[in-house]
Amino acid sequence: MKLSQLILALVDLTFAPNALAGILPVLDRATKVNGVTISKGGTLVVSCRKNENLVTVGAGVRSRRGGMVKVYVGELLVNDKNKYACSEAKSLESLKDLSAIAVRLNLVRDITGDDMESAFKGGFENNDVTETAAIKNFVASVKNGGKITNGSKVVITGEKLADGSEVVTYENAGKAVSTKGE
Repeated sequence: MKLSQLILALVDLTFAPNALAGILPVLDRATKVNGVTISKGGTLVVSCRKNENLVTVGAGVRSRRGGMVKVYVGELLVNDKNKYACSEAKSLESLKDLSAIAVRLNLVRDITGDDMESAFKGGFENNDVTETAAIKNFVASVKNGGKITNGSKVVITGEKLADGSEVVTYENAGKAVSTKGE
């Protein structure tokens, strides 16, 4: 799974919280979106190399039903804000130059694992992403993560490894599942 493929689905889900102390401890700041405190950045805890410092480059509210139902506030964090193009036309393309990213979802309502799975599948389909074995494994980990309750956080990270492969990790309720892609 490529980082850009994951971000395509996340952008489709998020952009059109205190994190769990697991894979992405964050530094909060006074900025709020929809009542949720947005981070300045955080440290991505990785096992295969040094930890990655990330900086928040954007945040937004995901809503459904024409904006009537707010689902979560999402944040995008990257390891090098100078390599990230903060524009709709160039942001996805600029991800290929980054070695680590994270998306933090701060839920403002309850959502089931099935609903999250459906949303990710829809995001991949809307962006013509081929469903590889890695993507199937990632989506299964989302579904198996179960219900996400109002006020809880979900963290999704992507890292490029030294061998050129990528790892995507999904963390919900302190349980992290990693999927290695190509």
